[in-house]
Amino acid sequence: MRSSLPSWTMRPARNNRTRGNGRFAALIAAVLLFGAGPVLADALETAKQGLAAQQAGAWQDAEALYDAAIAEGGLSAQYEAMTYNNRGMVRLRQQNIDGAFEDFSTAIRVEPDYAEAYANRGTVYQRTGEHGLAITDFRAALQREPRLIGALFNIGLSLAATGDERGAIAAFDKFIEIKPGVPRVHFLRGKVHRHAGHLELAKADLDTAISLRNDYPPAWFERGVVNRYRRDLQGAVRDFSTAIELKRDYLAAYLNRGFALAEGKDFANAIRDFSTVIGMDPTSVAAHVNRANALAAVGQTDPALADFATAIRLDPTFVPNYVGRGNLYLATGEAAKAVADYDKAYELNPEDRRILVQRAYAHDLLGDSDSALADMRDAFRYLPVDRVTRAKLEKAREAGEETEPATGGEDDSGTTD
Repeated sequence: MRSSLPSWTMRPARNNRTRGNGRFAALIAAVLLFGAGPVLADALETAKQGLAAQQAGAWQDAEALYDAAIAEGGLSAQYEAMTYNNRGMVRLRQQNIDGAFEDFSTAIRVEPDYAEAYANRGTVYQRTGEHGLAITDFRAALQREPRLIGALFNIGLSLAATGDERGAIAAFDKFIEIKPGVPRVHFLRGKVHRHAGHLELAKADLDTAISLRNDYPPAWFERGVVNRYRRDLQGAVRDFSTAIELKRDYLAAYLNRGFALAEGKDFANAIRDFSTVIGMDPTSVAAHVNRANALAAVGQTDPALADFATAIRLDPTFVPNYVGRGNLYLATGEAAKAVADYDKAYELNPEDRRILVQRAYAHDLLGDSDSALADMRDAFRYLPVDRVTRAKLEKAREAGEETEPATGGEDDSGTTD
């Protein structure tokens, strides 16, 4: 079963031979004036009434009239295809995705060059996650009618959804070249640039989107995310705050503002934001674990442990729950509990060798130098060496161990999102 979302072509249909909004009704009138036979005239008149109902938003009436026009028969291929396409749009508006898909497909079968029917069917494919088929239909629409740049926009969306960031950016570039000044396109291209790691290009697009429309909360939110990744934490907090002003229940903006505040060591306000998120959604694991980390940073151990326990109950497979609680146990000298949490974290994610570094510290605190050095040796085949761990490696060499760390790896931001 396909899920529904109205098409961007939710308007009277047109094809290469009938361009322009509202032309369907004009063409029907022309046929009637020039002496169509009685069956054809009746079907066209019924289809015309269906179009009027569709334009008025009377979806059930429109569908019934299109049903009748199709049942009456006698329509030319052109008008038959237009009627199926329009009924498909009406069915979309009524959440009948399968029916809409069949109508768009029938319109294409009747009129193989009907550009907008391809575009509409592509939208159905896109919204049901069948992006390869969606792209094929959108490209077919553009081949038949290059001015359907909505299809170009949707190609960009589907390419982004399949991970083809370069292709998505190219599609949005072409759209902007044809029709500059559309804020949503700059917003979406900015998101794709951010996912591709092009932070400055992302910020430039989002700056443009906001300058074109400054009352769209997701644009402020997205720029806040970009600024956070750019380490402009103050800019990130400002952008998230604007998003919240525009949309007071914007849960993701509170959560991400909390991340930025915590990274800037403003733990009191970070805790406030994470608490707001929990008030709106008590099942938010990210809010519980990050509030726990912020509480631990200001020495509120018991509340932090309570939040970690809640986060683990909500999602016992989320690795940061155990790493964060292990870090707190390590900081408070409960090394055995820390080892147990790091064991669980490493069991869930054996690719993260940074867990081994923390577990090595806990083993060392327990006086288990063999286990500590074993963790260090394993971890630093992949991770860079800092001052503390270098000292431990020197200690291993003094004990006769041959351990040579490799360089490379990632820096740990310390924030869970």
